[in-house]
Amino acid sequence: MPITTSKMAANRASVTLEYLGDNCTVVYAPGKINQVIIDKLDGTTEQCIQALAETMVSWDYMDDSVDPPVMFPIDGERLKEVSWPFLLVGLWAHVQTGMSLPALLIDCIAQCGSS
Repeated sequence: MPITTSKMAANRASVTLEYLGDNCTVVYAPGKINQVIIDKLDGTTEQCIQALAETMVSWDYMDDSVDPPVMFPIDGERLKEVSWPFLLVGLWAHVQTGMSLPALLIDCIAQCGSS
């Protein structure tokens, strides 16, 4: 049976990373990582963050500024509040799983993070 665009879009993968002694599982959509996303990753910091927001589905990063704590929102504006070291650890974990993001994307994001 041939693969369909809807099946590609529905594909999910996850990776669990350790940061500051705790674990965070990130669920993302590998089928959304395409040339458009790669071009954003090669752009400004804001474009890099938007690309992350477009590929992430959920994560165990909690916003405890509210009671009860809720998942920290995955959108371009709110992701600007998350530290770059944490985001880069998450992306490196993706690369180590071998499920998607090539090392090129890490380089692009590292460049964006330094701008």
